[in-house]
Amino acid sequence: MGELRSSDSSGMSREEIRNRFRPQATRLLLVGESPPANGTFFYNADSRLYSHTITAFERAGLVPERQAFFLDTFRDLGCFLDDLCRSPVNNRPRPERQAARDRSVPGLSSRLREIRPRVVVCVMIAIVPAVRRALEAAGMHEKAFHSVPFPAQGHQREYVEGLAQIVSRLDGFPSV
Repeated sequence: MGELRSSDSSGMSREEIRNRFRPQATRLLLVGESPPANGTFFYNADSRLYSHTITAFERAGLVPERQAFFLDTFRDLGCFLDDLCRSPVNNRPRPERQAARDRSVPGLSSRLREIRPRVVVCVMIAIVPAVRRALEAAGMHEKAFHSVPFPAQGHQREYVEGLAQIVSRLDGFPSV
């Protein structure tokens, strides 16, 4: 297993990097489980989730193919990715992983109240119950909620098609 990177080459932490791309008003919030234990990170533009999310936005006609500055466009469209757990959990044994998810619900709930997204997309079927509890605790149980499988283990196409369908139906998203 590779060394865990909690910052990029500039020395910025994952959360500092994430917050550079936080929109002023969040229309669409993707909620993942956690940053990957292998050191990649969506907002470093080097993760599996990043590449499949670009493909979904291309398929929905929201960004041109091979766009160089996807993260800027993602933010400018009012999109943001947060994680249920702020530290990697995907390399932990199942019971420990589930306990970390459960412990992270209050933190996500607090961030949801701050972010106030119009639409929430859970990016992993296994975390749907935790994300729903966070929404409930934040008083946002009536928010538009969707879930898609994480784009791994043969679910890449399902993720891309599901996310593309969701974003293509959002009001006010310009197509290219």
